[in-house]
Amino acid sequence: MLFTKIKVLFFFRNVLHQLCWLLLIVYPGIVTSYSKEDLMTALNAVEGGMPMRVASRQFGVPFTTLNRYIREGWNPLAVRANEAKRVLSLVQEQDVLAYVRWMSGCGFALTSGDLLEVVSEICKINGRLSPPGKTWTYEFVKKNQLSLRTAGDMHIGRYIAATQANFDQHFNLLQQILQNNNIINCPSHILNMDETGWSKAQQFKRKVIVPRGTKHPSTKQAISLDHITSVHTHSAAGDILPTLVIFKNCYPRYMNVPDSLLVCKSESGFINKELFLFWITAVLIPWCLNYRRRNLDSMNKPFLLTMDNASPHLSYEAMQKCVENNILIFALFPNTSAWLQPLDQLFFYLKNAMYHLARKLCLSSTGFIVNKGKFLGCLKIAEKQAFAIEGRIGKAFRNTGIYPFNPKAVTCDILRPAAPENPNENETVFNVEPATPCSSCGCITACAECLRRSNPLSKSKLLSDPICQQLLQPPEILPKKPRKRACSPKARLLTSIYDYLKYGKQLNICIQLSFHNYSLRP
Repeated sequence: MLFTKIKVLFFFRNVLHQLCWLLLIVYPGIVTSYSKEDLMTALNAVEGGMPMRVASRQFGVPFTTLNRYIREGWNPLAVRANEAKRVLSLVQEQDVLAYVRWMSGCGFALTSGDLLEVVSEICKINGRLSPPGKTWTYEFVKKNQLSLRTAGDMHIGRYIAATQANFDQHFNLLQQILQNNNIINCPSHILNMDETGWSKAQQFKRKVIVPRGTKHPSTKQAISLDHITSVHTHSAAGDILPTLVIFKNCYPRYMNVPDSLLVCKSESGFINKELFLFWITAVLIPWCLNYRRRNLDSMNKPFLLTMDNASPHLSYEAMQKCVENNILIFALFPNTSAWLQPLDQLFFYLKNAMYHLARKLCLSSTGFIVNKGKFLGCLKIAEKQAFAIEGRIGKAFRNTGIYPFNPKAVTCDILRPAAPENPNENETVFNVEPATPCSSCGCITACAECLRRSNPLSKSKLLSDPICQQLLQPPEILPKKPRKRACSPKARLLTSIYDYLKYGKQLNICIQLSFHNYSLRP
């Protein structure tokens, strides 16, 4: 009986379907045909103030279709039917896009949750009850040529220092040093030194495969040790100097020191002025002397050592040793080593190789763990795996513009959102400049009033001022009180006469220079 009823229903459905097609063939005027151009013209006319029924009769677009696109916010440019239902109008979407790019330029890029919170407030004002979800966010990002990226926490000092004026000062001074000393085409005479830390808190998180339903997946810790500092030095030609390893408080009980590694200790496990002087005398000067013996043509050419502007590197005794051995010390601009220092770009490969090596050893032996006693051997193997790839060290020097010298390798565009590669002709491209200090209060972005005036959503009156003040402006960063800095506020050549004397005066050291004994370079 039930089966018979179902067959009857399907029969009547097919009959009605055939009747509808006959009506379309006999009376083609019943269904109005219109193009996308007619639809866009009708929508623009309705937004300009024309009633929907008048626009429907004038442009040949059904009234119900206009009602769906305007009242429910459907997308007239959508290709698929599920893309047609718009959450925001075209103008509102452009304002939200401008706001997203503006926040990224201010240094406070939005997360997907922040974007949904802003759009939900706009939907409440528009009378839309159901807020959008994650699917709308992905479609918005894809359509407007944005990208969802994992952002790293940038210190406010780095954001302040990443200006074009600071980069220009760095490259102008570097070019002057390289040309005056005739080492601009000598990659073996250009060195870079930097330190990196190892500790048990610095673990690499990776996704693992576990049975479904596991509440707390975990894996055995592969590296467990106190804080250890390793000091690395490379040349632009690919030469690797011996590595200095600094342990905390004491040496391990059982320690086998491989070749090309030196070991020392400090109370904190970090480098200090005494250890930096030890590195100068035990690593840098012997390597430079050996190189000059093997290459007699470079006997009179100085070596340029680039490093960050940390206070342990600013030692009077270390500068004196470098001056005696014709070594120039070039201190980078503070808080810019992430872009201007080659070793900062190489440490990622070193730590990644160290983690994978520790994981393989743990898998092969269940009781194995990298501690202080086994750290030196693992570090030696990780260095070979990370730095042995041909061209990797040279690429780091090339990306930082040191060798070959290229002042355009690093610009202030590193903090600026990139423009779309192939923007549409009718699409507005927003080129947002990085935020600059406010002229009225001196904060990094702007004061509250300046932020309200520059906010795209506040200027477009899309949201009210109270909502803009709560949701839509980055937090105000107040200027700090000036304090005495342990390092120079600019890039400089530490072994020049001016900085040599100035730094000695800051340390209250009585400097007695004999220009007959020291050949200081300006």
